[in-house]
Amino acid sequence: MKKFHKALEIDPNYTLAHFGLAIILNSLNRADEALTSYKKIVELDPTDAQAYSNMASIQEDLDMFE
Repeated sequence: MKKFHKALEIDPNYTLAHFGLAIILNSLNRADEALTSYKKIVELDPTDAQAYSNMASIQEDLDMFE
């Protein structure tokens, strides 16, 4: 996880680092933090379908849908 944080220090807009970080955070049951990373990816690249899909999956897990 340190390497992803380092990459984001160098380039905060590096979507692949956000993606890797989100995957790790989600696997550590830190879904809220993972969701924040996916939201950043979507902000940086609104065409990233995988980020939307992963974000929706986390939101469903967190019962964010009515």
